[in-house]
Amino acid sequence: MWPVHCVTGSEGGELCPELVTDANDVMIDKGVSKEVDSYSAFFDNARVKKTELSDILKKNLISDVYVCGLAFDYCVSFTALDAKSEGFEVWVVEDACRGITEDGIKRTKTEMIHKGIHIINSSYLSEIRSDKRETASAYLEKHNIQHLMEKLCSALAFHQPADPRTFLIEQLQGVQKDGIKALNLINQQDLETLFNMRDPLHKGTLSADQVKGALNDLGVSDAESRVTGSTTYTREQFVALATRSLQ
Repeated sequence: MWPVHCVTGSEGGELCPELVTDANDVMIDKGVSKEVDSYSAFFDNARVKKTELSDILKKNLISDVYVCGLAFDYCVSFTALDAKSEGFEVWVVEDACRGITEDGIKRTKTEMIHKGIHIINSSYLSEIRSDKRETASAYLEKHNIQHLMEKLCSALAFHQPADPRTFLIEQLQGVQKDGIKALNLINQQDLETLFNMRDPLHKGTLSADQVKGALNDLGVSDAESRVTGSTTYTREQFVALATRSLQ
């Protein structure tokens, strides 16, 4: 057993003042048993007790874990290896770690590499972030995700279902079955209803400002550019414009 250290509420348990923190950061307690050491942030050394870290990461759809700190050949390596066993992609920032012994550092580094853990320098982090942004952007464009989300948001804004989660699940099930073309969430009848709501005096036309407001209700982000001048719109003209705007 290691000597008592980093005790919660003590000076040794305080974070370094230079460490950048955020109000949304999650603190994980480990090493709370007097009977067994707990090097890893995921399990105690006997792998009997598990912290909530893995569940928190998975709940938030986090796939990659970056590990740094003290000590490379103990807490860092144990945490990295457990993260890998939990199914995460793991990156150890070597120059942001310090070890206990040279032999220990060499041995655990070899083991982590053998397990598929990436050993990187902090200078590489910016490259990783850039690559991930590009990959994510390409994925969103390839699968037309932005278009899908815009249509879903438009439907939510218009229908305002009491149970948004069930509503979205039903719409996505339709996409899974018939593809995104089946996601015609707002039909002509819906648009005519919206027209009537914006035309309470039954004039049969809407002003440009009323049309902009209606398009905003539908979640159309560029409503201002789609409606120009002071033109009035009949029901048919409004339905045609709204249909084009939602495509």
